[in-house]
Amino acid sequence: PHANILVRPELRWDWYEPEGTVAAFPYDSGDRDDQFLFGCDFILKF
Repeated sequence: PHANILVRPELRWDWYEPEGTVAAFPYDSGDRDDQFLFGCDFILKF
Protein backbone atom coordinates (compact mmCIF):
# COMPACT_ATOMS: atom_id res chain seq x y z
CA PRO A 1 0.00 0.00 0.00
CA HIS A 2 2.81 2.45 0.79
CA ALA A 3 6.53 2.43 -0.08
CA ASN A 4 7.56 2.67 3.60
CA ILE A 5 5.21 -0.02 4.94
CA LEU A 6 5.81 -3.74 4.53
CA VAL A 7 2.92 -6.07 5.41
CA ARG A 8 3.76 -9.72 6.12
CA PRO A 9 0.73 -12.00 6.55
CA GLU A 10 1.14 -15.56 7.79
CA LEU A 11 -1.15 -18.60 7.63
CA ARG A 12 -0.14 -21.65 9.61
CA TRP A 13 -1.63 -25.07 10.32
CA ASP A 14 -0.07 -26.97 13.22
CA TRP A 15 -0.89 -30.59 13.96
CA TYR A 16 0.12 -33.26 16.42
CA GLU A 17 0.41 -36.97 15.66
CA PRO A 18 0.43 -38.90 18.93
CA GLU A 19 2.39 -42.09 19.45
CA GLY A 20 0.34 -44.47 21.55
CA THR A 21 -2.46 -43.44 23.90
CA VAL A 22 -2.71 -39.73 24.68
CA ALA A 23 -4.72 -38.37 27.62
CA ALA A 24 -4.91 -34.81 26.29
CA PHE A 25 -4.05 -33.07 23.04
CA PRO A 26 -1.81 -29.98 22.96
CA TYR A 27 -4.31 -27.47 21.49
CA ASP A 28 -7.59 -25.89 22.64
CA SER A 29 -7.21 -26.86 26.31
CA GLY A 30 -6.47 -30.49 25.41
CA ASP A 31 -9.47 -31.06 23.09
CA ARG A 32 -7.86 -30.85 19.62
CA ASP A 33 -4.87 -32.27 17.80
CA ASP A 34 -4.56 -29.40 15.29
CA GLN A 35 -4.94 -25.64 15.03
CA PHE A 36 -5.10 -23.02 12.28
CA LEU A 37 -3.45 -19.65 12.89
CA PHE A 38 -3.50 -16.32 11.08
CA GLY A 39 -0.94 -13.69 11.96
CA CYS A 40 0.26 -10.46 10.46
CA ASP A 41 3.00 -7.97 11.15
CA PHE A 42 3.85 -4.57 9.75
CA ILE A 43 7.30 -3.12 9.23
CA LEU A 44 7.61 0.65 9.01
CA LYS A 45 10.80 1.69 7.20
CA PHE A 46 12.17 5.13 7.99
